Amino acid sequence: MINSIFQLKTYRIVFHFYKGFLWLCLLITLFSFYFKLPLTFILFIKLLFFTILFFVHLEVKLSQQLTFYQNFSISRTKLFLVSFLIDIPITIVLFLILETF
Repeated sequence: MINSIFQLKTYRIVFHFYKGFLWLCLLITLFSFYFKLPLTFILFIKLLFFTILFFVHLEVKLSQQLTFYQNFSISRTKLFLVSFLIDIPITIVLFLILETF
């Protein structure tokens, strides 16, 4: 169902999943900024990070942890894609804040 991606309930549930990776994503941004990497490269690193997470969750034990999200008809692809889309503005804002100092 494509309509479910535009519902607030979907974003709340996906953010619940994303919270588990929030600190790791912030650390990636901070380390990347420390090494003076451009924003586009940081976003590319984050895309690779979420792609690796996607493939790691194909394992049976980790895939079973996603049953909660699948019960709300959020597919694995949608879960990681929307998590990445939530991470983009957080990364940009953090990058702009750090750039001012």
